[in-house]
Amino acid sequence: MARFFSALRRERASLVYLLIALCTVLACTLRTLALLCSFDAAVGYFVESSALPIAASLGILIATLLCAAIPFLINIGAVPQEKEALPTPHFLTAAAAAILSGITALYLLICVNNVPTSPLLVLLTALCWLGSAAYFLSRVLHAKLRTAAILGFFPILAAALSLSLTYFDRYTQMNAPHKTSMHLCMLAVMFAVLYELRALLSRAMPRACAFVTALAASLCTVYSLSNIIAFLGGVYDDLTYLVFDLVALGLAAYFIAKCLPIAAFRRVEETEVKQ
Repeated sequence: MARFFSALRRERASLVYLLIALCTVLACTLRTLALLCSFDAAVGYFVESSALPIAASLGILIATLLCAAIPFLINIGAVPQEKEALPTPHFLTAAAAAILSGITALYLLICVNNVPTSPLLVLLTALCWLGSAAYFLSRVLHAKLRTAAILGFFPILAAALSLSLTYFDRYTQMNAPHKTSMHLCMLAVMFAVLYELRALLSRAMPRACAFVTALAASLCTVYSLSNIIAFLGGVYDDLTYLVFDLVALGLAAYFIAKCLPIAAFRRVEETEVKQ
């Protein structure tokens, strides 16, 4: 009977991850259509009469609620532990995150005078993105946990400074969809990396980590991918926001790889067999 309920719990958790993925794809599709069809680039806002932005927001809300349900459906042992070697998806996505973090830092260093905010803030943000690239590179190279934990503060600082940098952007409205979506991505990244660091420092909170990681994966995918497509479609033309969208998409891939439940459930089964 215990095995039956354990198997049922695993299936429920897997179903929730699947529903989150479906809601994320749906929300991303709706938001992309909203940006391409119902966005007034002259004023920087969605057209009020359109239902597409509301539908996209509803999809994001449902995905967020499903992410909040994850901690109640998984076993602690089902959450991937940072001490274990990274499988191939994590290796590839960590490498992508490292490359895109480096590109973001390089762009900010080259265009420091073209970003509409304090040059000092831009330089600090660029340096933190360089440190962020070093952190993800340490995940690729399986660096010592202490080294990775120290470097892990850079992605948090980079996200916080990127949020501040765009917050003080004088040429984009404070509540414009592009700015608010980028801020939500950076906030989600900060929390996801913070709980990842707790695991590295042997202070893991697995269920909270599962929640914020899934949330960061969903939000970063929806917002960054739709913003990038909108840029390609001529809706946006700001290179600074495009660079932040690109690094957010790379981080989304990294968090998605951490959410893959197959290996995690296999570890639960192996634990049960040993018991």
